[in-house]
This record gives sequence, structure tokens and C-alpha cells, in this order.
Amino acid sequence: MPTHHVIRQGLPSEDDAVAENFYKMWLDMGYSSDSLVENWRQKTLDRLQVARRDLKMMTFVAMAVGDDAAETMVGNAIVQLWDGLHPLILKPTTRLEAYIWGVYVDTLHRKQGLAAQLTQACINYSKGIGCTEIRLFTSDMGRSVYERVGFVDGREMKIKFE
Repeated sequence: MPTHHVIRQGLPSEDDAVAENFYKMWLDMGYSSDSLVENWRQKTLDRLQVARRDLKMMTFVAMAVGDDAAETMVGNAIVQLWDGLHPLILKPTTRLEAYIWGVYVDTLHRKQGLAAQLTQACINYSKGIGCTEIRLFTSDMGRSVYERVGFVDGREMKIKFE
């Protein structure tokens, strides 16, 4: 059992574990492994590399620290500048948005506030790089976590085709 948890900035050398957690997140949301592309790991690693280079991406990791001071990653979150689905024509001084994705905590370490702490680390980082707002998409399971740290429902609308 860990003696405590530490939230810190992730390292590029930890990207493989972050990619693995991104995969687990989709499984937790009810998708089967058959519904995910075979090259999910490489696609995720490629996105992390590009977002780190071009979009000020940062990972944050939750580490369980044992009695022997050994650390094990038990969760993570990713934040980057929002690169939009349309051209971003507002000046960054008018609106500079960040986007949080890939928030995941291992099952055995949930209900300890780690997801909220990871999300708060992303919020703090975003403020520090000059963002004026931050967005994310949530699962039903994560909604209460994000509401606790200040997120509110926005104006996005969708139609789901069955």
C-alpha cells in the first residue's frame, strides 16, 4: 500500500504509461478493446509528441509512494492549448483556451481526490501559460470531479446518431 500520493509534472519518458492509461480510460467508459484501433498506442504517443512541441502540452501524473519511497504511476491528466475545430482567429489576449484530456486514475486509487488534484494541476498550468479559459469533455463518471473544481456546463450541443 502507498503511504501517500504525489502529483507532479510528467516526463516525456513516462509517455508510454500515459498512453496506456488513455487506453484504459476508454475501456472504463464501456468501449471494448475491439472498438479501438490497433495502433492506439502509437497514435497516442504521436499526439503527445506533437502537442508537446506545438501546443504547450503538459502531462501531470499521480504517483503512489510506498514505504520504501518507490513511486508507481497510478493516474495522469493531459493539458494543451486548444487547437480548435475551426480557425482560431481571436487574438490570444482576447481568448486563449486550454483543453484537458486523458484524465485517468487506476481503480484501486480512486475516491481519494487524485482526479481532482490532477485536474487542478492542469488548471494551474493553463493559468500560468496565459490561458483565459479551459475546456474538457467528460464522461458521466467524471462529471462530479470537474464540477467540484469549478467546471460548468457550456454551450456545446450534439446529436448522437444511433
